[in-house]
Amino acid sequence: MAQNGNWTLNETKRLPVFIYGTLLDLEIRQTVIGDNQAVAAELPDHLVCAIQGRLFPALQFSQGSKATGLILQDISADQEARLDFYLDPAVFTRCDAVVMCGGQMVDVQMHMPIAGKMQACGAWDLNAWLQSLQPAALHAAIQIMRSYSVAGPYNTPIHHRGIEMRAHSSVRAARQDTPVQIRRGFVAEDVQDLERNQPYAGYFAVEDMKIRHARFDGGQSNVLERAVYLAADAVTVLPYDPVTDQLLLVEQFRPASYARNDPHPWVLEPVAGRCDANETIEAVAEREVMEEAGLTLRHLEKIGSYYSSPGCLTEYLYSFVGIVDLAGVQSQVHGLESEDEDILTHVLPFEVALATLQSGEVDNGPLLISLLWLQINRSRLQKVWGSA
Repeated sequence: MAQNGNWTLNETKRLPVFIYGTLLDLEIRQTVIGDNQAVAAELPDHLVCAIQGRLFPALQFSQGSKATGLILQDISADQEARLDFYLDPAVFTRCDAVVMCGGQMVDVQMHMPIAGKMQACGAWDLNAWLQSLQPAALHAAIQIMRSYSVAGPYNTPIHHRGIEMRAHSSVRAARQDTPVQIRRGFVAEDVQDLERNQPYAGYFAVEDMKIRHARFDGGQSNVLERAVYLAADAVTVLPYDPVTDQLLLVEQFRPASYARNDPHPWVLEPVAGRCDANETIEAVAEREVMEEAGLTLRHLEKIGSYYSSPGCLTEYLYSFVGIVDLAGVQSQVHGLESEDEDILTHVLPFEVALATLQSGEVDNGPLLISLLWLQINRSRLQKVWGSA
């Protein structure tokens, strides 16, 4: 018998487990269960199917097809529990099956999707997935398993859409090439991870960490206990019409302002939205301008990309001014009903919008930055786009 938290685990012999999909990747498999002997196997009359908008696939019955996978042998109760955690029991159910392994029929257990929980969209291709989505799926697995030992809601790819958005943000961050000219030149490897877990994980998440990092004097810091609020990357767009010299602001209720006890928790902002799945930054900008303002972008001018509050928040923003046509556009209510959005647009002359910086009515960081950038670049935009 072995102890796992408050549970007593039975270490008696159990059936091997048939795995497929993302768990065929060694890095993800080791992240989820650690080391285990795996043997190639096939599940008759099933197909591994891609799931609409997800990083991972699922099994589907398909007469005459064969689902390629692996058998995990001598799996421990803890590894079994870790698999169950990774494959959200609210969506997957563990069941008995028979697979072909080395020319023999072998009794196994496997995880099948619960009927109606996911929408299949064709056969899943392992090689294509390895080339495109494996890095994000690995970051998702890392985040999921950081919740395993902490009491709290499940943090799984199915249970919370936010984890996939955060996983793509992690991949985007790892690939960005930020100049290092003034900074000392420390890198991520100069930080020691002593402990990291996620006691809360939903659309957003909180990560507790114990770390130690290199100091400027050549030594090492004390062990630091920190908490970080995890949020996916986001895009902001300030719609501007250089012909009419007008711009569009959005107004909406913001729960963080309300939680701070702000008497006016409705905030003036540029158009903004989080980066879903594997979208390009430009695609997010185009989608959000249409959803929140009902406008079509003619052109995007990049302002910059930046952390909004790197001491405690992972959110990374990509800010733009978007060239649009505001002639005849009136204040309207926009937003997606499916996301409970209630967004009021305001079309303002540039000088009126700029005056809000002096009055203090604009108290949103991305809008402050965007208005100041537009003030500097307004004449150039009018020369290039003013006669279009």
